[in-house]
Amino acid sequence: RTYPLRYLSTVFGLLGKIKEIRPDIIYAETLYSAGFAGALAKKRLKIPLVVRLAGEIYWIKGFLEKRIVKFILRNADNVIALTEHMRKEVLSHYPKTNISVIGEGVDLDMIKKARPKELSKNTVLYLGRFVQMKGPHIILKSFKKIHEAVPDSHLVMAGYGEEESNLRRLANELDLKSITWAGKVDP
Repeated sequence: RTYPLRYLSTVFGLLGKIKEIRPDIIYAETLYSAGFAGALAKKRLKIPLVVRLAGEIYWIKGFLEKRIVKFILRNADNVIALTEHMRKEVLSHYPKTNISVIGEGVDLDMIKKARPKELSKNTVLYLGRFVQMKGPHIILKSFKKIHEAVPDSHLVMAGYGEEESNLRRLANELDLKSITWAGKVDP
């Protein structure tokens, strides 16, 4: 749900801070608020702008949202997508976007060291915030089917968030026994 006054307050608050500090470059970590403030600053103050996209690019719906996104992407000196799929999605709607793919960094050696020995090779890991938008409820429903097909499978739910109690309730309703709630995981 979008709150227009809060959104505008955030955008113009960021724009005011940009005017105050006059950075050499603006790196906007999100498309809508920071990206919009950055695009306005780019137009008015001629400060180079780089925008990093996250999943929000997949939820652009209304006419006004599409116009704002087009304005942001057209004014960005570079746009960073996390995946090749995301880059293609952007270019399919906004073909004039200067976009690069720079994925999230993952230290594979650290992951190998962190893997508990007692887990089976058939372990499914959800690692992220427990929020509706990320779909952890889909993992639980899917795992029910996986566990029926692969009885020695195990699900690890690592993270935290506002949906945790709902997810635990759903796991109980689905009668998921082979599940570990790992809690918040530091990097």
